[in-house]
Amino acid sequence: MPDPHIDAIRGTVAVERGPLVLCLESPDLPAGRHVDEFVVDRSTVPQERDGRVVVHGGLEQPTERPWPYRSDGSRATEGESDAEERERLDVPLTRYHDWADRGPSTMRVWLRTRATPAAEPSPSRTERREGLAPSQCRSRPFVR
Repeated sequence: MPDPHIDAIRGTVAVERGPLVLCLESPDLPAGRHVDEFVVDRSTVPQERDGRVVVHGGLEQPTERPWPYRSDGSRATEGESDAEERERLDVPLTRYHDWADRGPSTMRVWLRTRATPAAEPSPSRTERREGLAPSQCRSRPFVR
């Protein structure tokens, strides 16, 4: 799990096997699909098949407007599934240092865990400095 302070990788996971970092490579996806469209299903555990680690997930249907709100204006909740619209598949991961051994390709180490990244607020300055949960910061006064 990434540090919650890093906005770019919030809502993602990286898969490791011992000291090796694994990545998703475009040749392992159906033709014409991009690694950014893959969303990992965190409710399943990665499996080993034929010496490779395989993760279960789905391919998100590309949309023209990545927007975290429904058409009625209410906010979509994290984990609210559009899974019915996703093409489900198991995808083998490649060791990071073996990336592009099969020719030119795209790759992703930090795999998304939800369809559209929610606009989560970054931790406040008090939370960063003191390592507090947001609820702890609101319940006690800020003292310099």
